[in-house]
Amino acid sequence: MAPIPEFLNQYIIKSKEKLNKSNYKIFCKACVEALGEDKGKQNCFPNKTDRVILHLKRCENFNNKTT
Repeated sequence: MAPIPEFLNQYIIKSKEKLNKSNYKIFCKACVEALGEDKGKQNCFPNKTDRVILHLKRCENFNNKTT
């Protein structure tokens, strides 16, 4: 699997905690900043490029921060 592109790294927080055998938990940086550490980290997704992009497209916190 190819790594996540560098331009996405500025919008996500990578953790060392695994979701399954090969995927790690990823958090949206905008969600964590807007909702706080505990609430923002309740919404996690795997470290797959398509999942990261899908979340960022739908994320209100990301849209508010970047526009």
